[in-house]
Amino acid sequence: MLANAPLGRLVFLMAFALAGITAFCAMPEIRRLIAPMNSLGRLAASLGQLGFGVTAISYVRLIGGEAQRAQAFAAGSEDVRQSIASFSLSLDPQGWLIFFSSGLCLLIFGCVGWRAGTIPRAIAALGLICGLLYIVAFAARATQHMLVVDIAAGLGAVVIGPIWWTSLALRFLTAPAQPSSIR
Repeated sequence: MLANAPLGRLVFLMAFALAGITAFCAMPEIRRLIAPMNSLGRLAASLGQLGFGVTAISYVRLIGGEAQRAQAFAAGSEDVRQSIASFSLSLDPQGWLIFFSSGLCLLIFGCVGWRAGTIPRAIAALGLICGLLYIVAFAARATQHMLVVDIAAGLGAVVIGPIWWTSLALRFLTAPAQPSSIR
């Protein structure tokens, strides 16, 4: 199916690549808003840039090669299919960076924002929930519970994540301008 009609999958991959790029670029400003002078904020921003940067690169790699792999898989012998199926284009096939690092970033920002009162508690709670879902997805992937991965990653990245990002963006628009303390 992917070999014959890759458009839907391509749109999906492009959306996640763009989300990873956007999140990577937003980390310094999120830190400035939530935890400008907090060392945990620096850690969270670094984890976020690592996790979301790898997310962006992984999805861009998939955009460039997945359709061709699907065509080769569909046309190949059983040996070719097994070989293709065993090789991942992801930079992070276990999810240490994409799920765990990004989830820890969101957890830290949620905790710091909640405790310091730098963002409304509802936004902080969304960050905490999203971060926990990413970490659940990582743990489920490590234990091969793929249905749990799909549910947790779907809720975190497709449902709650966009609500958190949008709420945070609206907060950016209403927050008073401050000089950046990021060095």
